[in-house]
Amino acid sequence: MSGPHPSKGSESMAGLDDELRRIWAEKGVPAHRQAEILAEIERLAQPGAKVGPFTMPNK
Repeated sequence: MSGPHPSKGSESMAGLDDELRRIWAEKGVPAHRQAEILAEIERLAQPGAKVGPFTMPNK
């Protein structure tokens, strides 16, 4: 095999995104709103991001 391989964390996060989208679609959440929610989660999960009184750790 050659080329970069996604880390296990990347694979599991992609699976979680898919699962959330499936659940939200069943509940009638529009695709654009799903994308907004996931983008907000991604933004808040970045190292150094402020979430309330907390700062996400740098890796």
